[in-house]
Amino acid sequence: AYPVERIEQFELISGINPTGIAVYSRDYGAVTYAKLNENQNEFLSFISDEIDRPLIMIRCRISYETIVGYTAALKAGIPLIMCDERNSDPVVKMYKPHYIWQHKDIDEPEEYVISGRLYDYRLYRKAKMHKLLINSKLALLLATSGSTGSCKYVRISYDNIVYNTKSIIKALEIKNTDKAGVMLPLSYTYGLSVVNTYLYVGASLIICDESIGSNDTWNYFERCGGNVICGVPDTYELLYLMNIWRRPGLHLKLATQAGGRLNPDTEENILKLAYEQGFDFAVMYGQTEATARMTCHFLNRNPEHIHSVGKPVAGGNISILDGEVIYSGPNVSLGYAEGFEDLVLGDENKGILHTGDIGKIDKDGFLYITGRIKRIAKAGGKRINLDELEAIIEHNSGMRTACIEKDGCICIMVISGDSSILDGIQNEVISLLNVNRRFVRTYSIRKLPVNTHGKRDYNKLAAMLT
Repeated sequence: AYPVERIEQFELISGINPTGIAVYSRDYGAVTYAKLNENQNEFLSFISDEIDRPLIMIRCRISYETIVGYTAALKAGIPLIMCDERNSDPVVKMYKPHYIWQHKDIDEPEEYVISGRLYDYRLYRKAKMHKLLINSKLALLLATSGSTGSCKYVRISYDNIVYNTKSIIKALEIKNTDKAGVMLPLSYTYGLSVVNTYLYVGASLIICDESIGSNDTWNYFERCGGNVICGVPDTYELLYLMNIWRRPGLHLKLATQAGGRLNPDTEENILKLAYEQGFDFAVMYGQTEATARMTCHFLNRNPEHIHSVGKPVAGGNISILDGEVIYSGPNVSLGYAEGFEDLVLGDENKGILHTGDIGKIDKDGFLYITGRIKRIAKAGGKRINLDELEAIIEHNSGMRTACIEKDGCICIMVISGDSSILDGIQNEVISLLNVNRRFVRTYSIRKLPVNTHGKRDYNKLAAMLT
């Protein structure tokens, strides 16, 4: 077993309230912090002392066992790679983890043997252990938010996690009486930050392992006393359509949104609901490369700054250089890895992140994201910010829209089968951009595809046009 004397009690998951509820799970009931600690220690007992700081890969689901493996490794100072179980086989080949923690329904990985069992998960160890050179600061590897099966991962340190966790807690005013739904993938920086922040203060997590579109999910959330929702734009689009806000058993304290631009109309509607029902609505901005959050504000307290993503979190700073948002702070990651050879690398970013986002800062210090550098198209000799164009079309038409560039044309995908609406949007864009009609095309689409992080998948949209 991994020697207890070598376990550094990582500052996170402090266990300040052993009898308090750490996690609500359909499968295992209300799990106290004392029980979570017991399960963490059982998980660590499966790990041998043959390799100092072995690399563990977790094939993530929204599950209690994923949280146990993640938090146990953090406490023990063991580096982790968190990946979506659907895209994990190439990751095994590129990073050669010593251990793999996965659901029992997944096939046993080749060249690995069983090391331990806990509830519905199994820990497998490499049959022939090997040495990996791993930087002592490396705590966590997470896929970049734009990754689609790529093996490019962000290298995150223990200090990154601690600083960002504390700054998010301060920005969102998180208390130990809060009960937050775990509704986002735990291989995603936003989803993982929910685990970090709420467990850090001794609050509770509610495992929402079924679709958020299911009434069963919300019945369970209410029975557990859930009062915090954390979601990406697609989450809020769905919840608004479902009208979950009117459920008599739902008593929200906070709703947080990050992961991309929220439809302006939806943002305004949720702001109205926040006023009506008395909950805080926090809009945030972050990237995996910044561990999680970079900016935050309560929109209901700053309604004059609607469509802003707020001000920098504690310890962070935002500046604009040639239109690009530059962030600096102690939560900026160490750099990237594309295979096990990169695990030994140190801090390449030096606390500065070139975000690749285009933005502006108003006179009050609030940041507005207006697009991505790589989402600048050229059509008819004009440079066009596709993100800004999407926002304008959605605001004017009320239709969900996605814009991409293909063959020198602006292709506008609209969730509508009404040809008159498509023609109207095409005419509006032609007039707005002052380009020839041949440079603007509109297409009817049933649903906008999203990636595993709930963000619009522009690669899939482009593939649909081939």
